[in-house]
Amino acid sequence: MFIVPIGDVSVFLRWKLHRQLINIGGRLTVHYRWSLDGSLGNNLIGRTLTIFVVNGGNSVNPVYKLLQQWAEISAAANCKTVTVDQSGHGDFSTIQSAINSVPSNNEYWYCINVNPGTYREKVKIPDDKPFIVLKGSGQSRTKVVWNEPFLSSPTFSSLADNIVVESMSFVNTYNGPSSKNPTAPAVAAMVNGDKSYFFQCGFSGVQDTLWDASGRHYFKDCYMEGAADFIFGKGQTIYKGCSIRYLGEMLPPGSVGFITAQGRDSRSDPNGFVFKNCNIYGKGSTYLGRPWREYSRVLFYNCNFSKVVNPLGWNAWKSVGKENYLIFSEFKNNGPGADTSKRVKWMKKLDLRTVAKLTSMSFINVDGWLQSMPLYFGAALVFHCFFNQDEEMGAVFLGLHLLFSAVFASFLRLCFEQTSAAASTKCKAMTVDQSGRGDFSTIQSAINSVPPNNERWYCINVNPGTYREKVKIPRDKPFIMLKGFGQTKTKVVWNEPKLHDPTFSSFADNIVVDSMSFVNTYNGPSSKNPRAPAVAAMVNGDKTFFFRCGFSSFQDTFFDASGRHYLKECYIEGAVDFIFGNGQTIYEDCSIRYLGEMLSPGLAGFITAQSRTSPSESTGFVFKNCNIYGKGTTYLGRPWKDFARVLYYNCKFSEVVHPNGWHPWRRVGKEQNLYFSEYRDYGQGADTSKRVKWMRKLSPQTVVKLTSMSFINSDGWLQKLPVKYF
Repeated sequence: MFIVPIGDVSVFLRWKLHRQLINIGGRLTVHYRWSLDGSLGNNLIGRTLTIFVVNGGNSVNPVYKLLQQWAEISAAANCKTVTVDQSGHGDFSTIQSAINSVPSNNEYWYCINVNPGTYREKVKIPDDKPFIVLKGSGQSRTKVVWNEPFLSSPTFSSLADNIVVESMSFVNTYNGPSSKNPTAPAVAAMVNGDKSYFFQCGFSGVQDTLWDASGRHYFKDCYMEGAADFIFGKGQTIYKGCSIRYLGEMLPPGSVGFITAQGRDSRSDPNGFVFKNCNIYGKGSTYLGRPWREYSRVLFYNCNFSKVVNPLGWNAWKSVGKENYLIFSEFKNNGPGADTSKRVKWMKKLDLRTVAKLTSMSFINVDGWLQSMPLYFGAALVFHCFFNQDEEMGAVFLGLHLLFSAVFASFLRLCFEQTSAAASTKCKAMTVDQSGRGDFSTIQSAINSVPPNNERWYCINVNPGTYREKVKIPRDKPFIMLKGFGQTKTKVVWNEPKLHDPTFSSFADNIVVDSMSFVNTYNGPSSKNPRAPAVAAMVNGDKTFFFRCGFSSFQDTFFDASGRHYLKECYIEGAVDFIFGNGQTIYEDCSIRYLGEMLSPGLAGFITAQSRTSPSESTGFVFKNCNIYGKGTTYLGRPWKDFARVLYYNCKFSEVVHPNGWHPWRRVGKEQNLYFSEYRDYGQGADTSKRVKWMRKLSPQTVVKLTSMSFINSDGWLQKLPVKYF
């Protein structure tokens, strides 16, 4: 195995694919065609790789790993990148100034990374500045806030085609909780261009929050809140996996709100809103929608409806007498508000073919624009997948036409959806709600209800709230999934020191935790307690996956004790040894915040304290595509045990990283046993010229071995999770 520069990817692929197929032998049949048009450089259009896999079983995984590694090498080659930082450590201090720097009528992608902060500005992407990516550091950490009513004055407006926005929030505070202004349209975001993609973004207002004005749009894993027509317009849009919160408490008592107000003008208009796998919740009572125009079209498909949904479902508004023109429909939804027995009689019952047409990605993506995104969907793809819906995926057929311009992993997730959906039907679900509207009022009581030594998945949905309890998954309760509603909305909080008394502890194998935060407030900002270890989470079981979770404390935040673990898109903060233990773990796409302001002036902190005890142990921490930032100065790590192993790969280092990088602590004179390494990192803190001399320089082969998913997933446990992630 080796990694080669982007200019020689063809040689790398031909050699490695051939070698890989030899290694996996006759367990699958593969034919591949490789063609190049032009030179390999920043212009990557026209490189096509086609692979056909038949009767793959689990042996298809090596080919996937191969392509995933290859894609990571080629992914970043075609996007010019600038950084926005309020403190002056970036290329620009405002988002608008970064957008203004993009040439008019440009034809190349510009990636604008927006560092954490609350940006109090109106942001506008004009129609002559297409091909822009805005990437924040999370909904709760990168916010754009404005305070102004009127449809024509949104916090964020996008008029251009080909726009991507990720991990940011847009807020209009005109009618916020502390506002005394009269309720009025106050738009948080307006999207009026074609081919726009929003990923893990937030939109907050009361009336007319998100103006989905026109064009084809895709909102994935986003959060929207409001009370009156808070998703409106005549976009041709799919909202998938979104959390939609109705703020009924913002309206006068007895009022009923409206989630959507769609504006389709005629039967021939292709537009409409499709909500797919979304969660509708909040306080009060709301209609799913009312028509803004005569031919309004809205479909809720496979969504979870809480009891906030009004039994009638829909309101005709100004279309009384013309209800037959409206296409308001529901299909296979669930939850207390999904009972359609009292729905308005004119609600449309769509046939299966129409439902399939509207919920298919071809509804918005017939020309393949989503596959041309620079970072998210990866290249132009034409695929068709056939799956046996059993856990081993006995028969797989993949037809992939893949350009070099982006990351392949997202595509595999799309292909695996059918199998993952089948797996999710094997998961017994229960709900935790503090208000008493679920099956349990505490998380621990739900865990206690799981039978000892169970062999099936139990999915525990934890509704929004701050749960002040210690949560423990004992060793005899494997196959548990905890799923919250977001790091900022579902929190588990405790206040106690000691290593073995954490807020959350997990001793069982096969555990999934999704969209929750774990906090130990013992040394929080307002605490007067003496500094001490105060663990937010401890993981001591094998095969554990954390997705979009948060971990907050000061010292020893995340005790990665032992076992194979995968943390994806998580947030971890602390100051001293705040990621420590002897886990065999990949941290991918995580935000790691150093709280140097919590230490005495002049002191440096430590991110990691890994505790590998011998060179034969397979354990170690691998940080992949992570963002390291904060205040003060910190070492990347120090050894807790003699053979500590930590690798930072392709991470962004802010100036908080100490020039020496690493600290030997109690291993002075034994530094040759330590495996502390950095590879292809970037940013102000990535300069290695002053690093300690004993920092390891790993070979490309070793880097590939450690950063490959096979480092933690050689037996394929990640592909057997109860819901779709890969």
